[in-house]
Amino acid sequence: MFVIVPLIIIFLCLSYLYVNQTSIFTDIIVYGIILLTSFISIFLYKKVQEDLKQQEKNSIQLEINELLHKLENCSDEKVIKSYEHKLENLKKELMLY
Repeated sequence: MFVIVPLIIIFLCLSYLYVNQTSIFTDIIVYGIILLTSFISIFLYKKVQEDLKQQEKNSIQLEINELLHKLENCSDEKVIKSYEHKLENLKKELMLY
């Protein structure tokens, strides 16, 4: 989406410039549209990447909270060690983000 749609817009703008005899003002406007399309596409891509990272952090934190809740209600020693190990791994993974 971040590549195909801007490329189609850029292609159409460049096609318009090459097919038609345009004035310099029209050229400036069309090149401005091309630059605006590129900047908007890059901006949206970065925003979506940040949102995906935040969503991943939230899912890890949710999983940590669920494990902590299970850990409180558990009495079996093997299961407790298993939960603690999973918690350690998840906390390490959360620190990487």
